Amino acid sequence: EDTAGLQQCVVRFGAAPQQLVFAERRSAPPSDEYERNEAAAYHICVYLETAERFAACFRACEAAGLLYANPAYARSPPEFGNAMAWEEVQACGQFRIKELGGSTGEPAALVLEVEVRSPHHVSCPIGKRPR
Repeated sequence: EDTAGLQQCVVRFGAAPQQLVFAERRSAPPSDEYERNEAAAYHICVYLETAERFAACFRACEAAGLLYANPAYARSPPEFGNAMAWEEVQACGQFRIKELGGSTGEPAALVLEVEVRSPHHVSCPIGKRPR
């Protein structure tokens, strides 16, 4: 595929050299494909390295209006549910965001559900971290 003039964004995170690469492509579906096509409703999960980074990330996402409650998880156990207030988020160790990179009043640049988790989350694969 011709990628001339297209951009990419590399997001690095965690103690290990983890990264997500988001690359534009001419054949990409529209940004609202997540809502219209169940096969395109991907989601990912990221674990933050420290409780302090997790709290800072939540505050930044909350201030930017990015928090998301997925109706499919409305009746899930709290640690896999839709925490939206800090007290809930802190207790269950996760929150969700979905629409990324759009300017105010503009459509999102990327619609991708992201579960952001604390290193203390019950499913953390990195090993239990001291609180």
